[in-house]
Amino acid sequence: MMTSTPFFPRCFPESSAWKEPRNRDGTLPRRLAVYLALAVVLLGFCSLEARAQTYGPPKIVYGSDFVSYTGTTDYLVVPINGEDVTLYGDIYDSNWIVDSSYNVYDNNGTWYGIYDPSSHQIGPQPSAAFAVAADGVTFLDNLPGITVIDHSPIQGWATAGPFYNGTAYVARLENIGATFFQEGSSPWYFYDGSSNVTFDGRGEWPVSNVFIDLAQAMYVNGREYDYETTSYSPGTGSLSENVTYLDSATGETVGITLSANIGGSNTLYYSSSSIWGYWNGTLFTGSIDPSSGVISGLPSWVAITFSPATLSSTNGPALISWDNHLLSYYFTTADGKSVYWNAGDGSGDYTVIVASDDTVVALHGSFSTGGTWTSPGVFNFQGAPGTADILALDSNGDLLPGELSLGMTFLFGSDGPGHNIVGTGASMSTVYTFRRPASWGVKYANLSDGVYLVQDENGNYTAPPYKFQAASGETMINAIGGWPATNIYPQQLYINGIICAMVSGSQYDSGAGFPRNGGVSYRASAYDLTVVLSWNWVDASTGFQGFVTGKYGQSSSFQGNWDGLIGFTNVTNGAIVSVSPPSSVPTDGNPPQIAVNGSALKYDSLASAALTNAGTPGDVYTGPLGQSLTIYQNGSVSYVPGAGAAAITGSYNATTHQFAFGSGGDTVTVTGADGSSNTATITATDTGGHNLAASTGVSNSGGFTDVAGSLDVHGNSFTLGSWLDLSQASNPGLLLSFTPPAGGQQALFRLGSSLASANWIWSHAITDGSANHQAVMQLDSSNRLSLFAPTDGTTPTIIFDPEGVSYINGAIRIAPQGDILMGDFGN
Repeated sequence: MMTSTPFFPRCFPESSAWKEPRNRDGTLPRRLAVYLALAVVLLGFCSLEARAQTYGPPKIVYGSDFVSYTGTTDYLVVPINGEDVTLYGDIYDSNWIVDSSYNVYDNNGTWYGIYDPSSHQIGPQPSAAFAVAADGVTFLDNLPGITVIDHSPIQGWATAGPFYNGTAYVARLENIGATFFQEGSSPWYFYDGSSNVTFDGRGEWPVSNVFIDLAQAMYVNGREYDYETTSYSPGTGSLSENVTYLDSATGETVGITLSANIGGSNTLYYSSSSIWGYWNGTLFTGSIDPSSGVISGLPSWVAITFSPATLSSTNGPALISWDNHLLSYYFTTADGKSVYWNAGDGSGDYTVIVASDDTVVALHGSFSTGGTWTSPGVFNFQGAPGTADILALDSNGDLLPGELSLGMTFLFGSDGPGHNIVGTGASMSTVYTFRRPASWGVKYANLSDGVYLVQDENGNYTAPPYKFQAASGETMINAIGGWPATNIYPQQLYINGIICAMVSGSQYDSGAGFPRNGGVSYRASAYDLTVVLSWNWVDASTGFQGFVTGKYGQSSSFQGNWDGLIGFTNVTNGAIVSVSPPSSVPTDGNPPQIAVNGSALKYDSLASAALTNAGTPGDVYTGPLGQSLTIYQNGSVSYVPGAGAAAITGSYNATTHQFAFGSGGDTVTVTGADGSSNTATITATDTGGHNLAASTGVSNSGGFTDVAGSLDVHGNSFTLGSWLDLSQASNPGLLLSFTPPAGGQQALFRLGSSLASANWIWSHAITDGSANHQAVMQLDSSNRLSLFAPTDGTTPTIIFDPEGVSYINGAIRIAPQGDILMGDFGN
């Protein structure tokens, strides 16, 4: 590019009367062209006077020639028809000229047409010269076309350029129809033939407007396939993109073919596009949307995504353990498949796919099977081999509830220990091993209640004994940092109701494998009472043997057997041992007291505790004449009329509070030692001796009293229902009373409760005769009044709260009949 400033000098006054001669075809006569060339030679010999740009555009492009405006001045052309002529116009480097009549010449005097300042076109068209803005990029003619900018030379662009503007290469293509195109290494683009677009490749090429920009990696069943190659297959009005991904670990590939076409009205449309690949040697195929990248039509055992998620699964659990491998959640596909994956072992990786319809596919190497998932934690593979230890875990790596039956779960810091267990019911247990995020777990299911020992990593039984009780739920033993202390010892014992606390530091354990023994001491200093729980475990086949021994003061002592849980049997000297305090009241539903022909049998807490220790829980009632009556947990009854007498059996109905002894109902026949007989009526009562049995008026089996006709109650009070207070006395529940008018006072009607806290509910049947009711209004124990909508008896729509905020879910309309006072203030 020239570095001089080729302004034409002003040597003569300019003449506005001169008109430039032309040939009929619009070109300059040869003589004028020669004179113009001569004028160019003389430019450097006169002084310059630059003026503002007047006639031409900022820059002009012709082919690869790119010239910029440098000034406006007069220039000399001599002679024309024997006369000297001065022209006026814009001058460009390389000595292009746009004169005052907007004629465009190059430095050889070649005429390229006339510049139109309005349309910024150089014509007549077609012309190879173009007006360009000062940025050296923007074509000012505003015609439909494509402008391409790149740092590297541009190939194959014919309309304008390619030219170098000092910083980049620019090319222009105009007057073309809809097409697919690509420049160098750029993506392919679609051009509709009617717009004016620019593609700038000086940084990153714009994303293709034909196909979705596919990611650099895809994930098939959790395994990563990295981008490998891209190729294109352009055709007449069509374009196909072929992308391959490679799993470098296995050498397996996935291919994607995207297809696009130009349709009617120069619009872009897509034809069928496909995805195919290999996973563990098996070919799979599906479809992919070229505009969105959504994949569909894959087999149930294949799940693919381009962006693995880190959020929690939308379908299955947080984690899965399979074959002692931890499968992490990776992603959920657009069609609702949640994928769990682990790199696995020499047989292949592990993949579990949980679909949105709760169907499951488990894959390992060449193994594949289907099943179902039930939230919150149960996989079911119908007993298929190799699936028993596919276990659902929470985010901590713990087994989800419901996955396995109750049992004992041990957590270890390494894989190996705890694979054998001895104790009650150990031979019947099922063992499951599972992997956690930073540890391992072993679950022993189907255990019976008892005490167990677990092997250490060397196969020795050095661990403390641990107990399992189904009533207490799952037993968790965290041995990650070493064996924790045994859980078999209660914190306190009760001897005939006297509490004995565990003596701190008294626990001992011989350890070091079989034979094993251990124990702990308890003490009630106020009673000079010491108790010891101890145990022996001779070998793996013998099992746990527990003992309880105790001593009162210097002389009285007792001993018995202990099952390692809460059971104590064969205890001597009348001692009653329990791990919980004897209850002062019977089991819920059983009567506080029992009357035999009016003589009270009272609840005996110690005898009841002894019954529980014997493994036959029940409530025992004893009388002053040696009588006893026991109501067992299953409702069966045993009545002993006196010491040494034979038991009479029957049953007790906790709902109606009635005893039944065969055909005699609540009446039994007692035969004395002398052979005489008498009858005894057995009645459930409260501690005040009031009969708790429901009145029947029909039979002794329970029911209700039917009053046919009107019922007149002449008394002024009426009570309904009953409940037992802390003293086990019976109290009425509802009180309805009437106080007649007297002494000038009005009559009083009272509806009251004998309980300090009660809710009053008004309701009606949902349908005529239905036992299901819907609340209408409620007055609760905090004096809040709630009103319910006719269609919803659960959520009140109006709440009046005398001490809090009242609430009305609806509009309030107040007739204009006065003011509403709101708030107050001080002055």
